[in-house]
Parts: sequence; C-alpha cells; structure tokens
Amino acid sequence: MPASTRAGVVRLNLGDAEEMRTAYAEILASAEAYASQARIISVSVQEMVGEGVEVIIGVSCDPQLGPMLLFGSGGVMVEVYNDVALRRCPITRSEAQAMIADVKGAGYSGAFADGQRRTSPHSRISWCACRTSPCTLKDTW
Repeated sequence: MPASTRAGVVRLNLGDAEEMRTAYAEILASAEAYASQARIISVSVQEMVGEGVEVIIGVSCDPQLGPMLLFGSGGVMVEVYNDVALRRCPITRSEAQAMIADVKGAGYSGAFADGQRRTSPHSRISWCACRTSPCTLKDTW
C-alpha cells in the first residue's frame, strides 16, 4: 500500500503476540477503510531497529530509460515529501554520494552528512546504492 502511514496500516513497538494479533486486525480494518478495492495478500512484520538512519533504496525499470535507482529519506519523508533522488543504473560511488546530497533529508540529519569515515552512515548508504544498481542490469533487456 503506497501511502501506508496515511492509510493507518503501520504499527510500531509491538511487545508480544497479543499486541501483534490486535495490530493485525486493526491493519486489515484500516486498509479496508482506506482502499476498499485493494486485495490484501499479506502483512509484513519486521523488527524495529532503534538507531540509525531510515532510508529507502529501490529499483524500477523505466520502459524508455531502463533500470532506475531510487534513494531517499525513509518513512513518512518519502511518502509526504517525496524526498527522493533518481539515477540511471549502474551508478558510481560519486553518483551515489550525489544522490544522497540531492535528498532534502540529508540537510536535517547529521548522520547523512559525514562521508569522511568508511564506517559513517553516508559511506554505508552509498555502498548499498552502488551494490544495488548493478543487480538491475542482469537479464533486464
């Protein structure tokens, strides 16, 4: 569901199985209310990570441009503000760093800004983006 926050289908900090069952029922009801024509196939349950930088990295194949890599601020930033950058695959490390700089969220989060150390979030994010883009070229055309 593209607008998961607006649709009310996200639940955080669930502590036990009973809370998960309750959240599952609430999520299905919210999804039905938001998009009654939607066919819900599954509900994803993921571990909540406490620290770090929330980002989105994705790939789609544009019919005219070919494989495109998307990078952006994760969570509601991508949904509400469409805070993303796009590049044609494959990309280089410098292009990945430029994508990070293009994202508005890079200005509000010091975690994006420090690209000097190999272990910085900036370096890890650009590494992920560079590793994701070549995967798109295999058997694409």
